[in-house]
Amino acid sequence: AVIKDIFKMAIRVGCHQKVADLINGKGLKTRRGNQWTRFAVRKILKNKTYMGTLRYGEEEYRGDHKPLISKYLFKRVNPN
Repeated sequence: AVIKDIFKMAIRVGCHQKVADLINGKGLKTRRGNQWTRFAVRKILKNKTYMGTLRYGEEEYRGDHKPLISKYLFKRVNPN
């Protein structure tokens, strides 16, 4: 649920730091129990694994796992 929220917040506020501030304001921590930073948010937003894609070398493949977000949502956050 946190991953989906991060992507939706990124569309709404458009800034990695603001997303981190919003998540921290909710009292949510990273898996390691730390506060969120803009770098942690950026890493999640750039991670194609969340839309069902895996990377091996320079090639990308469709993973066997269920995507957490749609390709449409990923592309809205990462237009390039």
